[in-house]
Amino acid sequence: MEHRIDFTDGTHIHVPDKENLADCDEIFDSPILFSCRTGACGTCLVKIHEGMENLPKIDEDEQEMLNLGKRGSEYRLACQLNATGPVTIEYIGK
Repeated sequence: MEHRIDFTDGTHIHVPDKENLADCDEIFDSPILFSCRTGACGTCLVKIHEGMENLPKIDEDEQEMLNLGKRGSEYRLACQLNATGPVTIEYIGK
């Protein structure tokens, strides 16, 4: 099963169920830039517009990185996301 990830710039990709967004073959067609892929750099910062319920709960390390930038609960690091349903995101970057 695949899930559609829509970007606010009008592009979209399809991600296999529970596959990490950074590891998805289609990520090369997305506007997101990935650097460390471990959640330590913040390069892949996104704002979730819809579908937060289709993403895993935030872990302690990701929350720590988001706290450094004083980001609200609608922000996530794309490299930490494994979608289980459709999601609409806006790429913010670092």
